[in-house]
Amino acid sequence: MQAAILDVLQRIAKLGHVACIEGAVHGLGHAALCGYVEASGILDNMISSSSCPSEIIPYARKAKPRMVTLSDDSELMQGSTRVIRVRLEY
Repeated sequence: MQAAILDVLQRIAKLGHVACIEGAVHGLGHAALCGYVEASGILDNMISSSSCPSEIIPYARKAKPRMVTLSDDSELMQGSTRVIRVRLEY
């Protein structure tokens, strides 16, 4: 399941639209938080890639060390016990 999730996030990042790339970075930050070790490497590749917009790079760097900003402006750090529910719509 982890491989499939990471694959989808990588594919979304390659769509080229800034909002898609930002969404993929956000998802990879959550994946890293959940212990998906490969997520950090994917973020590294995105940061070093010429296809990653410069305005997204600081966000990608912040996501890499497993820190994701939530909608209420609080931060969820590795080891936190806070639960996030994600609803996917297709």
